[in-house]
Amino acid sequence: MSFINRIKKPLLVAVCCSFTAGAMAGTQVASETFHLKTSFKDVNGVREIEQGNYVEGIARTKAALARTTVGVSRLPLLNNLCVAYVAMGDLESAKAPCDEAVEVSNNDVFALNNRAVMHCLADNTPACIADLTQANDRKTKQRIVAQNLELAKSRDLLTKN
Repeated sequence: MSFINRIKKPLLVAVCCSFTAGAMAGTQVASETFHLKTSFKDVNGVREIEQGNYVEGIARTKAALARTTVGVSRLPLLNNLCVAYVAMGDLESAKAPCDEAVEVSNNDVFALNNRAVMHCLADNTPACIADLTQANDRKTKQRIVAQNLELAKSRDLLTKN
């Protein structure tokens, strides 16, 4: 099954981007929207990423990461870098910052969510569902995580039929 990804305009300041992937299933078109989440902190590059200026946002974020060694300070930068690469469709470049954001954060809800979206777009549905399930089971329930989990499970069900 082939999925075509395209980026929509930012939905909210807190939600960086959404993806729409359409898949032909006979004569029906199934539509999915996965949501990514940038950091709450106003760190270098986040505004550019939220505005869709991914190249500039990545450059500013990488420059800040090069000067930052403390894990807590690196987390929002790694998370935003993950979001930017996923938003650009560069899933190979997204893998390392997405994985490191989850590791540094000790399984933060939004780090898991963003990595899950990367997995979904890479057609790794089991890893996507695992990350979203873990994020959804955390104490701090988030609506975008629940929505992404529902979409991932629906997509998984459609691919099995």
